[in-house]
Amino acid sequence: MQVAVIVERLVAFNEVEWHYSYAILQAPFPVDGYVSTIRVHAVPGRDDLAEVQWSGRFNPVNATEQQVVDLFTGIYADGLDALHGTLAG
Repeated sequence: MQVAVIVERLVAFNEVEWHYSYAILQAPFPVDGYVSTIRVHAVPGRDDLAEVQWSGRFNPVNATEQQVVDLFTGIYADGLDALHGTLAG
């Protein structure tokens, strides 16, 4: 079984505004220049709820933009589902 290696670097972190950004330095994805940001927003009037936004920018390599968008949309959805599952207990 081959294990995919993903190397990321934290490029920005803001504890006050609840967001961070990271760059992918090495991965088996068909992109270069990938930078992603995760932001957490408070929901007004709800201390028990927050909104998480995860976005990225990249340059496709040997793939169409739509193929890469679909790839990362799936990765983001899986990651956000796992986060929700962890926090929901």
